[in-house]
Amino acid sequence: MFRSDRSKQYAAYREIVERLGPAFMKIAQTLSTRPDLIGEDLASELGSFQDRARPFSNRLAFEIMEEELGRPIQEVFQDIDENPVAAASLGQVYRAQLFPSSGHSSGKAVAVKVQRPGALEKIAVDIYILRGVLQAVKIMTGMTRDLRLIADEVGSGLYGELDYRIEAENAQAFAAAHQGLGYLVVPEPLPGLTTERVLTMEWVDGSSPANLFLDFVDDEEGAAKNPAAAEAELKLKKLVNMGVACSLNQLLKTGVMHADPHPGNLIYTDGGKLAYVDFGLLTRVEPRHRQGMLSSILHMSNGDWRGFVDDLDQLELLKPTVRKEDLERDFDEMMGKSTFKNFSKLLKVMAKLGVKYKFTLPPFYVLVVRSLATLEGIALQVDSEFKIVSAAVPQALVVLSESEALPTELFQSYLTGEMISKVLDVFEERREPRTNRKLFGLFRRVSRALLTKPAALLRFWCIALKTVVRRLLTNVAP
Repeated sequence: MFRSDRSKQYAAYREIVERLGPAFMKIAQTLSTRPDLIGEDLASELGSFQDRARPFSNRLAFEIMEEELGRPIQEVFQDIDENPVAAASLGQVYRAQLFPSSGHSSGKAVAVKVQRPGALEKIAVDIYILRGVLQAVKIMTGMTRDLRLIADEVGSGLYGELDYRIEAENAQAFAAAHQGLGYLVVPEPLPGLTTERVLTMEWVDGSSPANLFLDFVDDEEGAAKNPAAAEAELKLKKLVNMGVACSLNQLLKTGVMHADPHPGNLIYTDGGKLAYVDFGLLTRVEPRHRQGMLSSILHMSNGDWRGFVDDLDQLELLKPTVRKEDLERDFDEMMGKSTFKNFSKLLKVMAKLGVKYKFTLPPFYVLVVRSLATLEGIALQVDSEFKIVSAAVPQALVVLSESEALPTELFQSYLTGEMISKVLDVFEERREPRTNRKLFGLFRRVSRALLTKPAALLRFWCIALKTVVRRLLTNVAP
């Protein structure tokens, strides 16, 4: 009963935010990524609506374009849609085609984002009001933490998003960091047509997850899917696999992370690749935190919450006063000893225990969990048996195979038969030569790293051999 009342209360908060207007919608969307600050239930409610707003007039939009670009739009664009293809709280997007005179081939399709008039002033006023509201909440509740810092953090990110030149630089930095990913598309910004309030980028042809869902039909068991539904299902599964690989590559290898990984910013391109859009914010993860996240993924995959708690400590989430034994026991009770299946559940548990033990989830941690939870949600729509960890662990091992320093202790303790079995799954199900070579190379590197520790080396290969034999026996069983 209490939970139902609380849910109604949070839903009312969301409706109030929507009525307050674009700036508060953007603030609420940002706060939804901080469940450690506002609680998971409220964060989930605030994150449940997309950042949409009524478009402002085309006349104003075209006037801003001409003012920012310094010439009539008829001289810049061969053609431009009369109405925006999307409108959000801070701006709206038009589809256009370039003239050859702008330095690009005739007919090149571009996306032109125009900032909403008065956005900067509205954000400034709303942040000022939010600081006052949060200070009043602090006084009324007797909290010791300065809640105004939340408003300052939100404001800092929003001010950065209001300069589209920064977004163009972010897109270029993201593309450069991940240029080795052949399945990834990052639309190229056009510097000559980008200013503080106008951003011009390559147009990406493709389908959003929402549009693919419309084509997907989950027929009754045993019934054949129609061709369109079957194709949409394959595309969604491929999008998820690419998304998991890309998210882990960002987190574990490059440290350059897209900071708003919701479904609206993902596109399955007509060429069968994954495209990211909207680079208003990037998060960068330090190398030591990447190592801690890698370790935490492997520990989570084994349901080893003692090791996971140590990882949280390494990531500097825990205060010195936290009793690790108590935190481990809570994880055991709430997540279970065995490998967990629901990544969204972990997000809720982390938020709940974060409040109880007063540790703060750094932005990159929340982002990666939400990113994987988003991908899990997409996948579960078409495959009820999908397990995000089964997809994540092999990718983590591939990234690890490319790292310069191999964490020997981690493999001594946690490269178990179950994990080796997951590696074999990659060989059998995906059969990607490049991935297979890297994983075989990882096995060789583990062996070399353990040469000075014969007992650990023997244990590793005994486990590997038993796992392979079990797999072979299973495959030939009648």
